[in-house]
Amino acid sequence: MKPYEEELLSSMATRIEEMGIGTQTTTARVAKQCGCDDESVDMFGLDDALRKECARRGYRLDMSSHENMFEGLPYNLEFTVKAIRDTSSSVVPPHVRGSIRRLELGWVCMVGSMVRDYAFQRREDGGYDVRVELVGEPSPVSGTMDRDEAESFDTALQRIGVLGWRRPQYQMDRGYLITDQEKWHLAIEREGYKRRFLLDGDGQYPAGFEDLRYLVEGVGAKLGVPRAFDDDSE
Repeated sequence: MKPYEEELLSSMATRIEEMGIGTQTTTARVAKQCGCDDESVDMFGLDDALRKECARRGYRLDMSSHENMFEGLPYNLEFTVKAIRDTSSSVVPPHVRGSIRRLELGWVCMVGSMVRDYAFQRREDGGYDVRVELVGEPSPVSGTMDRDEAESFDTALQRIGVLGWRRPQYQMDRGYLITDQEKWHLAIEREGYKRRFLLDGDGQYPAGFEDLRYLVEGVGAKLGVPRAFDDDSE
């Protein structure tokens, strides 16, 4: 490979690591996100090299959903990031570049129901300080997660593939107001990154959003905050 292609390959593999286990994307999409014009490189060679580099780092780009199908160019086909080894060993340790420093998730309906804001702030010992703000409550609910609980939380986030979500999918301008439509926002700060990972939505959600909501509300439930969305309520 040419020197600039080797640099591109390294950037792409690092980006896939940052996206996390469970992310669904394509070689061409990641290359574009890393500043590549696919006309300037051998995309077939890059696709093959990316799989080998990810395998070297402990990740598998799974394409089993495309087995026995004729769909097009391999670098345009979506894969799922999976771990070759146990996923718990691939989570970025606290306070290392790429690890989560702070996570915020909230949602609100314009009619004023089910307003929640959750915040997870990393402590020096690797655990999290947790804060939950509720509509109509004068003060937030606070609690803590120890290092083991935080590691399990981070592992679940990685399996959901949160860092692989992208903004354009979750907004829709219908040209009129829907008062009972839910709005949500997600913000993640990571060690070594100046820019925050920011997403929001208006009645639309990425695949896995309900898994994230269930995970976050599970932490709140241990602090005495009832879930806003109950699986048994139909």
